[in-house]
Amino acid sequence: MLDMTDQQINRALAELMGYRVVNLNPEWWRNKAYWVLNEPLEERQHIGKGTEDEAWCEAPDYCNDAAASLEVQAAACEVHPNTYIRYLEKIKWGQSTGWKVSNRVVAQLCNASPRERAEAAYMTLSSRV
Repeated sequence: MLDMTDQQINRALAELMGYRVVNLNPEWWRNKAYWVLNEPLEERQHIGKGTEDEAWCEAPDYCNDAAASLEVQAAACEVHPNTYIRYLEKIKWGQSTGWKVSNRVVAQLCNASPRERAEAAYMTLSSRV
């Protein structure tokens, strides 16, 4: 549904989840810039990369990794569960079923792909900004 690549969605979601890329002090690294992905709420950093885009590639792969997609699904459901479900329905079927959700619909939504969950989470989390 979204006209974005996996990498674009992954980066956008990582930013919404609190990840950030910083440029380490070039003077300290002998005048060569190193970009590092910082994880949210942690002191941990990833290995320095030569470009900002390379550093963002270290972010979780929300579009393909089931565990990572569940992480952003949980974040979206915490912010606005109804909105997340409506977006997920639209991504899976092109429309929302409305407020009457059967057990069969719920079961089908539980089998959403990581990409579908990532798209719905992005749509939900980005709409609150």
